[in-house]
Amino acid sequence: MVEHLDPATGLYWTLQDAQDQYRKQQFNTYNNVLVWRMMLDLSAMLERFKDPVKARELKERAESLHAAIMKYSISADAPGASGPIFVSATDGKTPIFADVPPGSLVKLPALGFVTETDSVFVRTYE
Repeated sequence: MVEHLDPATGLYWTLQDAQDQYRKQQFNTYNNVLVWRMMLDLSAMLERFKDPVKARELKERAESLHAAIMKYSISADAPGASGPIFVSATDGKTPIFADVPPGSLVKLPALGFVTETDSVFVRTYE
């Protein structure tokens, strides 16, 4: 996992989307949210196994990833949108406005990343 971390953005990169298609913009929002969720869940597990140092470290990494996603995976440039929305993927500069069903952005609240009433999510859903 660490080898896919981009130190400049704090995001994890992949060259494939949720349908195993090549993606020029390597920072996939849904995939980064899955990594964030995994970090939080693993942190909670480590806490239960009485390893508070590793648990805290992983939780801090999750918080940093959350901030990076909110910084790089939201754009106000979507045609027809009334404000900023989540992007499907980005290279840190150029967003892709799409939704790939297996990794749909509408799953972000179910993963606990944002609430269903979050304004960015509401615009993304619309």
